[in-house]
Amino acid sequence: MKCSNCGKEDFEEVCLDIRLRSAVDAYQYDTNNAFSPNRFRYVHSYVCKNCGHIEFFYDLDALRKADNEQEKRKVKAAQLKVELENKKNQLEADAQELERLEFVMKHQDQTIREARETKSRINALNKEMAQLKKDMADMEATIKDLETKHLIGEPPGYDWLFK
Repeated sequence: MKCSNCGKEDFEEVCLDIRLRSAVDAYQYDTNNAFSPNRFRYVHSYVCKNCGHIEFFYDLDALRKADNEQEKRKVKAAQLKVELENKKNQLEADAQELERLEFVMKHQDQTIREARETKSRINALNKEMAQLKKDMADMEATIKDLETKHLIGEPPGYDWLFK
């Protein structure tokens, strides 16, 4: 990289306060044209050792990688939502089957063998439904984590910017 002021290539990376970075505000907009202060993390500041001119460089490779990871998280969340919907449907079907078996147990004459099989099936359905509910709760927590956790975290010490 060359200094746009003197043309020399002798730079030193420096950490500047975010308030001094107004020169790069134009680059802080994402594809939806929404301001993204978390992307300051990918702006690097360099000072020319010859003339003291400050240059700002946007690390596009790191930003693209973070955006790709974010996109993967969105896809994974969508897949989990489909699986969650399937588990909800299975839970409803199991609840209907359980209701039918309980009706059979109470209102129909059965042999001892049939009663034991029905009772065994009822117990198995209860266990399956409990496991489904646990799996659904885990999936909902994972989906929430995927949708709310951002890879591009806000830099520490800049809380005042978001108020």
